[in-house]
Amino acid sequence: MNKSQLVDVVAKNAGLKKKEAEAVQEELMETIKKLEKHNEELEKEKLAKEEEARKYSEESQEYIAKEKEYS
Repeated sequence: MNKSQLVDVVAKNAGLKKKEAEAVQEELMETIKKLEKHNEELEKEKLAKEEEARKYSEESQEYIAKEKEYS
């Protein structure tokens, strides 16, 4: 289904004029794009936190191993 067909279906099903349905479709697409960008940013933050936790874990394990050597 292309954009024009989608607009026609939305207009018919929602009882809107074609121009109104086009406005709804455009706003919906912009909202989806913003959400995708936001989700990408959240995923990057999540990966950064996971990497930080992994490094911290490795450092902790190294510290524990050295403490065992001195015990």
